[in-house]
Amino acid sequence: MSRSLRWIRAYLGEALLVSLIVTAVIGTLVSYAFLLVRTGLAPIAAMPWAALLGQIAALTRLALAMSTNPLTFRYLSDYIAAPFTFRPLLAAPLDLEGGERPADVEAALQGWKLSRTITVHDPGAEPSPVFDLFHSPSGVVLAAVSRATGSVSLMTELADGRILHTADLVVPPHPAMVINTIHGTPHDLATAHTRLLAMLSTLDIRPAQTGVRAFADVMAAEHSAYADLGPFLGSMLNIDGRVSPNLSYTVDSDDLLEQTLL
Repeated sequence: MSRSLRWIRAYLGEALLVSLIVTAVIGTLVSYAFLLVRTGLAPIAAMPWAALLGQIAALTRLALAMSTNPLTFRYLSDYIAAPFTFRPLLAAPLDLEGGERPADVEAALQGWKLSRTITVHDPGAEPSPVFDLFHSPSGVVLAAVSRATGSVSLMTELADGRILHTADLVVPPHPAMVINTIHGTPHDLATAHTRLLAMLSTLDIRPAQTGVRAFADVMAAEHSAYADLGPFLGSMLNIDGRVSPNLSYTVDSDDLLEQTLL
């Protein structure tokens, strides 16, 4: 188990344990007061029932999070159990449907002077995800744009064999990736990716020519990262940074970058 994986497992596990204990304590106190007022039970007799109700409240909240968070326990279990078969070098048929890219994505692609290299999809998935891949003029940056959501991710192969991956969704750490999470616009992602490349150069970590295969490597690393993390803790990971009333925990982007960079 890598150091970064131990770090995120410990972080999510501790955060979840604290939340469950707090929920159980609050549920116990509320239940105790309710039992005393509404049922007429003696204080000593009400205590074990209140403790039981507090634990039920904590377990209910846990079950709710596992079934309603953006990445549910069931979804991740199926995702992890399925063998990774994505073959992005297969060009998508021309008749595949896909909506127009959002205006901010189009503006960003034109601003970076990226040109479309290939359109790829996964023929084994239903529905089949479709991505347009774009290259920078230097060939150092590869951008993947989802036709379904319009989301953008940027990739650059590094001379040490890893891939710098900049996206707006959190990905669990993996030894093959340096993970740079930016919750913002496509322009924000491009600016952050460029700045980090410059910073890495000062650390003597140089970029290399980034082929289309880097997209497959990122997809495989993401699948492996979730398999290592597991569906239980994976379902507790807040991937989009939005505030949630559920048991969903945000990982600090700087901490995640540091853990995958070192």
